[in-house]
Amino acid sequence: MKVSAALSSIAEKVIQFPGLYSSESLRVIAGHTYPGTNSKARRELGYVPGSLEEGLEQTLQFDMEELGIKPAVNSE
Repeated sequence: MKVSAALSSIAEKVIQFPGLYSSESLRVIAGHTYPGTNSKARRELGYVPGSLEEGLEQTLQFDMEELGIKPAVNSE
């Protein structure tokens, strides 16, 4: 599959393949992924990631507001 992906990426410069046969699709099928980092965003934009817990909480709060759902009140 990796060889097919490499060959199709060359051929795609001349011929358009259907989505399932594109070089990107073939790379995904072959299990090839593109790991990345946030180093450029940190360096150039001053990005500072938060914790997963904070991100999930913010996402849930936003989604609940968008849907008109009131958050449950904790009675600790």
